[in-house]
Amino acid sequence: MSDSKNQKANAIAAWKLTTLFIVFGALILGIFWFARTNGESVTAYKIRQLLGIVLVSDPAPEPAPVVAIAEPEPVFVPEPEPEPEPEPEPEPEPEPVVLESMTWSDIKRQPVMWPDSLKITLDKEAQLRYRGNVYGEVSFSSGQVLEIFELSDEGFIRGRITGTEMEVHASATNFAQWFELKHGESYEITIPRKEFPEKVDDYEEQLISELRIWSMQNYGTPLIEVGENDLRLRIQIKPDDSLNADFSLEAHSVARAYLRIQADLGGTDTYASCEIVDLRSGRSLGSKGIFIPRF
Repeated sequence: MSDSKNQKANAIAAWKLTTLFIVFGALILGIFWFARTNGESVTAYKIRQLLGIVLVSDPAPEPAPVVAIAEPEPVFVPEPEPEPEPEPEPEPEPEPVVLESMTWSDIKRQPVMWPDSLKITLDKEAQLRYRGNVYGEVSFSSGQVLEIFELSDEGFIRGRITGTEMEVHASATNFAQWFELKHGESYEITIPRKEFPEKVDDYEEQLISELRIWSMQNYGTPLIEVGENDLRLRIQIKPDDSLNADFSLEAHSVARAYLRIQADLGGTDTYASCEIVDLRSGRSLGSKGIFIPRF
């Protein structure tokens, strides 16, 4: 009996709850409908504003017209003209080169600046001359190569052409052209004028005096004679050396010294021959001649 009562009570409760939901639902729908359809009520307006409801009588807002945005026409922008390149500044003119003046004495003291060889620039016949006697002559032609081994104070170049020693003034060679090519950017040089010294006073006395001094310094003896045909130097050697001795090189050296000394004193000899003699026996130990043309 109690179960049927409970079931009945539950059914009544369920019916009441369903009725309540229906009432509330109808009420809410009524409020929505009221808010959507009543355009004059302030309450309906506030409900619409609160719930975002659209009034049914108001026409739906037309969609905003789609405006086609025309693409802008390309604007031609001319390329900027290149700026003119700056004109190069003119290079400063080089300062004039100040050449250092060099004398003949300056270059004579600096063998590293000498040429190895030069060419003679004239044709010349030189006599083999000794104390007024002429023994022949030798011809030299322009273009022959002079091998250099010494410079003299007077501007003469001492060298050798095909084995012949000679003294040629710088002006008779291509020295000036060679110097310009080799050292002309830094130096300028003055070549001495070609001059042959005049004979000094008391030429014969000074000649034999200087020869004796030279002989004493080099061979330890002053016994040198200047003959009409040759020179003679007397030296003392050991008796055992007299048979095999050969002093031809010494004789050659004496003859060269004679030509150099007499030229400095104003002599004009170009040839000399010397004989070395043993002081004790008078025997000849060797002889040699030398030709040194000078032009």
